[in-house]
Amino acid sequence: MKILVCDDERVIVDTVCDMITERYPDSFVIGIQRMKELVDSYSEEVFDIVFMDIVLESENGIDMGLYLSKKMPDAKIVFISGYQNRVSEIFFSLTPFGVIDKPIRPEMLYRYIEAAMSESENPKSYFTFNEKGKEKKVRYSDICYMESSREKVFVNTTSTQYHIYKKMSDVEKDFPDYFVKCHKSYLVNLRYVVEYKKQIFTMIDGKKINVARSKKEETELRYYKFKGGIS
Repeated sequence: MKILVCDDERVIVDTVCDMITERYPDSFVIGIQRMKELVDSYSEEVFDIVFMDIVLESENGIDMGLYLSKKMPDAKIVFISGYQNRVSEIFFSLTPFGVIDKPIRPEMLYRYIEAAMSESENPKSYFTFNEKGKEKKVRYSDICYMESSREKVFVNTTSTQYHIYKKMSDVEKDFPDYFVKCHKSYLVNLRYVVEYKKQIFTMIDGKKINVARSKKEETELRYYKFKGGIS
């Protein structure tokens, strides 16, 4: 597996690269601080996973992510963020594989690598449904959250919204374990939660989703475990 790490702080680049090579010694890992390094030295490389800082000293990490997504559309791009107020900007540009907060926890880093490896090997990585008589396929990893309203379910990705005439209970069964049912009307992808505060999830697109009181204990357990806070 080929992995690219980009951050304008050399110490972060080196630390993340060391974390990856220690856990995955057979992986090919490159660390850079700016786009010029990529263009000059690794323009022919195609990476499986990219860990990209949102805010760089002289460049916009989101613009770099957009460039990489066009150059290598199958790459899983995970943004590294120390600025929650900048995270929603990603939503308007491209579909990331997820977001990691600074300081970077090794558990979160490994979780995304394992998820990317699993998805690349798993043919059942798509949610298939019918909308207006046409079959649609959306990667589970591209879905931010599902929202139900009576007999209709809205499928919200980072780029569009679909709706299907089914009950939430009929569609949620096969979803991966990084989704959590935090409310009877919401199924949330934990990869796209940028903040959890006062029983409210803030999603990558700015959407605020309440965690039901009856779901609080289970949701918090799943959330903090996903974020690497508990084992």
